[in-house]
Amino acid sequence: MKKDQTPEHTAYVWRRTIFCQVFHEGLKSALEQCAKEIACYVYQGEPGSLDIVAIPAFVIIVDRARVGVEEWKTYVEYSDEAWDDVPCLIVDTMKNLPLPKTAYHAFFDLSKRNSISLIIKTVKQLKRQMDKTLPRVFKKKVYYKDN
Repeated sequence: MKKDQTPEHTAYVWRRTIFCQVFHEGLKSALEQCAKEIACYVYQGEPGSLDIVAIPAFVIIVDRARVGVEEWKTYVEYSDEAWDDVPCLIVDTMKNLPLPKTAYHAFFDLSKRNSISLIIKTVKQLKRQMDKTLPRVFKKKVYYKDN
């Protein structure tokens, strides 16, 4: 996220953030365009960091080689302990890594022609569904004054 794009009220950042940690420049570019279309932000995770655990988002898109094997295992452990259910779109071919038990996950092969468009379509569907089902109190900025 660029500084000038940071939302005013951080309590709502998660519902407007797409977490991305991938190598593929075409996918990154498509996600940036998608984010503009759906009034969201793309947070690019740093390799070898625990950004995947620290950054709240409504969807996670990762290449686990970019995340780092140990960081991925920490994320899985965190997700299972916290009953985290954030959808995770995986764009690598690493077969022997654990998967979160509580989060939705799907695999995409970026060598296939339609994978990026399917990922973008999925992100848009997730955002629409979340906006549709999110209770009204979370859709507006609500400030309480002390009496």
